[in-house]
Amino acid sequence: GFQLAMRAGPLCEEPVRRVAVILESVEIAVTKRPSESDNPKQYRAAKDITGGIVVAALRSGIRCALLTRPARLVEGHLRLTLHSSLAGLGSLH
Repeated sequence: GFQLAMRAGPLCEEPVRRVAVILESVEIAVTKRPSESDNPKQYRAAKDITGGIVVAALRSGIRCALLTRPARLVEGHLRLTLHSSLAGLGSLH
């Protein structure tokens, strides 16, 4: 989930760099089973928790957290110095 969220950022699917994510808590929705009340396993997760659900939840959580802060897009640029004779440039202005 973390690597997927960092590979495709929230604004325009750009790579995200220099970000630390600290997971403070996890909440899981539970439902009560309609079985006997003295059973210690009377509660279960509302949905089956699989790896795909965990990855998708972590990715969407990180993306939402990134959108709560001011964002800045950084675009690299290239500076070029060209040394040539006037004959090599021809009709180039």
